[in-house]
Amino acid sequence: MDVIVCLDEKNGMLFHGRRQSRDRRVLEDMYSSFSQRVLSIRPFSASLFAEHYPGQVCVDPLLLTHAKPGDLCFVEDLLLKPWEDQIRRLFVYRWNRRYPGDFFFDLDLSANWRKVYTVDFPGYSHQKLTKEIYSR
Repeated sequence: MDVIVCLDEKNGMLFHGRRQSRDRRVLEDMYSSFSQRVLSIRPFSASLFAEHYPGQVCVDPLLLTHAKPGDLCFVEDLLLKPWEDQIRRLFVYRWNRRYPGDFFFDLDLSANWRKVYTVDFPGYSHQKLTKEIYSR
């Protein structure tokens, strides 16, 4: 499976059960990059996609358990370590800011992962966003 995550500079994902931030340019980039694929998400993320991308997402509370090779999963509220061996590529969007966080990305990208692509682009509410792609 391929997994998409959004991280701050400290690899934070959530704070008190809420996403740290969001930026509409990330969603636009995701859909321009993955428009031919269905995006699997958890119910937690449904509000991000319901208004602008109906029909292009599949909401599954157990998405990583049900994911098959080739599936594209957006993850905001799960640890990935238990599924690391099943992840083929990681798409990381970085906020380039430090937000308060209490739930952090749990994969070590310096071990077993190779960065194959990186690009900076302007966000809507963030001056700079970074997209990184990692593969095994």
